[in-house]
Amino acid sequence: MYENFAKYYDKLMWDRSNYIVFIDRIIIQYNLNPKNILDIACWTWKILSKLNDNYTKYGVDLSENMLEIAKKNVVKWIFYKQDMRELHFDIMKFDFVTCLFDSINHLVDFSDWEKVFNKSYDLLNTNWIFLFDINTKTKLEKVSKYKPIMYEIGNDIIFFTTEDKWNWIVKWNIKFFENTNWNNFNLFHENIEENSFKIDKIKKSLNKFSKIIIVDENFNIANDNSDRIFFICIK
Repeated sequence: MYENFAKYYDKLMWDRSNYIVFIDRIIIQYNLNPKNILDIACWTWKILSKLNDNYTKYGVDLSENMLEIAKKNVVKWIFYKQDMRELHFDIMKFDFVTCLFDSINHLVDFSDWEKVFNKSYDLLNTNWIFLFDINTKTKLEKVSKYKPIMYEIGNDIIFFTTEDKWNWIVKWNIKFFENTNWNNFNLFHENIEENSFKIDKIKKSLNKFSKIIIVDENFNIANDNSDRIFFICIK
């Protein structure tokens, strides 16, 4: 999974240092002092590698390729290959659980979202936080209308196109042209799907949590017309 995408992921991701600011703000605003943090679908962990070192950090991802790069990016983290729908840590529980960069959108069935919510709840210590963000239907509608995008990374070329499949599922078609030598290219394909759901439906499925705060990346009140929404779920 994401075998080719993993190699280019860090270079394709634009500056998302605002996520560090966002997490730090939550910790300060709710007067938290977490002892550990679990990041679900951690990708290569390059972006969040600057999180505070005062707590133990764990990351899980289903892609071995992503995890191999993550282990090089952040040596002190503890990584596991796991499906975010089937998390298991025996008796270990966490003070902070995150699922960021619209990772949950990659699960196209809502029943799988509910599995992540339930697993995250079970893994949380009482009074602590599960934080995740989503691309809304509004954002995915915009994405489906993107014109083709081309990136040059070193001598390689990556070509993105999108299509609106059905029921708001957006499919990213990615072609990797890997320059082997003398402008000879190997071609690889990756298809990535994203889906989203209305706030009310998501919130209803989070009813185990004692409190849910829904904001945009600037901590303003969010709605279905926002592009990206953060859910701060307190157990």
